[in-house]
Amino acid sequence: MLRPGAVTELRGGWRVIVVMALLLLCARVSGKTVGIAGVAGLSEVSVYGSPVVIAVADPGDAVVLVPSLATGVLEDVLATVDLMVIAQLDDERLGGGLRPGGRDLLARYVETGGGLLVMGRGSSGGVSLLDRVFGWSLGPVRETGVATTTLVADGVLGGGPAEVAVDPSGLVKPWRVDEAGLISVYADRGWSGVVVGEIGDGRVGYVSMDTRLSALLGPESLGVIERVSVYAAGAEPVVIPLPGSVWAGIVLLTGLVVYRWLRRQRH
Repeated sequence: MLRPGAVTELRGGWRVIVVMALLLLCARVSGKTVGIAGVAGLSEVSVYGSPVVIAVADPGDAVVLVPSLATGVLEDVLATVDLMVIAQLDDERLGGGLRPGGRDLLARYVETGGGLLVMGRGSSGGVSLLDRVFGWSLGPVRETGVATTTLVADGVLGGGPAEVAVDPSGLVKPWRVDEAGLISVYADRGWSGVVVGEIGDGRVGYVSMDTRLSALLGPESLGVIERVSVYAAGAEPVVIPLPGSVWAGIVLLTGLVVYRWLRRQRH
């Protein structure tokens, strides 16, 4: 027979477990501000329906459309956003507007805690931007006539798909990634196409992906963009992924430990 008050304590214990589970499930609701440049066809009306925007911005996030990478524009935008996404640098409106002053602003933004996600194609795109901003030598990139190539996950960024199709014209050599102090996330046959790293107090992500090609905007590709954007925004570290059942066990075990501790406090 349960002693008086035991039922109340049991209910209280389960409340603790439920609350902790909800907190973990809601951890991604960050309310951050995301700046986005280079997604073709976006307008203030269509922005929240774009697959790329859905991948990089959580519900409740504010999205700022960035019309160009001109220094004055960047200065205003970087002062307000938590994550800056440059989706297609070889769009002439963007690449043509990036000057030394703008590159300095981007470097300082990341070093002081901002997040930067760069996507795009080869030597005229994301790789050249990162090299110019941070003084790396990720290029030259692989140039090929093949439309897509498949890369395999290195297992260091939790929650993403096992493999993903990317634009081969933006692939870089893993040893150049290591030389820059970055981490290769997806690679195959001596080439890397998804890269992340910490720069000062901020984070950078690079995805070799032409967002104008519908063949590269399937669930796996968007899943990779989402995971890299979460990392770049500083929401979680690079980790070895754990199965969902393991996380469920951790939540339940932690809740039970707290429940037992609360019971002791009442005696």
